[in-house]
Amino acid sequence: NLKYYVHGEGPNGQGTVLKIKLWWLPKGSSTWKNTEVHKCSIKPGNKWVSCTDTHKITAEQANSEKLTIHFTFVATSWMSHDVDWDDISFVKENDPPQVTKSFVVDPSFARCVRPGDDLLVTSDTKQWDLATERRVSSVDSDSGTVT
Repeated sequence: NLKYYVHGEGPNGQGTVLKIKLWWLPKGSSTWKNTEVHKCSIKPGNKWVSCTDTHKITAEQANSEKLTIHFTFVATSWMSHDVDWDDISFVKENDPPQVTKSFVVDPSFARCVRPGDDLLVTSDTKQWDLATERRVSSVDSDSGTVT
């Protein structure tokens, strides 16, 4: 899965719909394929649009020679514009998600943790929504292993 967040506008505020298309070149082929991944509209009175969604990458797309993502603002049925970006991010999501069952902390901290406690595990990325809350089921205070 590919999770994305886009915040942008068309040049000089032109464009009303942000289109996101995924293009891929299948292995052994010289013909590109594409699909519209997402389309979001600007709310009346705004110049900027924000979109977030998750797109499931197919096996053909994942195994392709090349995979590209195109963003355009559609002004009319015959005219589109490049996007003026403020913020854009992509995150590859595991399918199924990989879950860590246990982790090791400093033994002095482990002695403060009890089964049933909730721990907030933050992410080492800039993605604010990747932090998770975990309930402790067991603690080895000698090794610092928390499960």
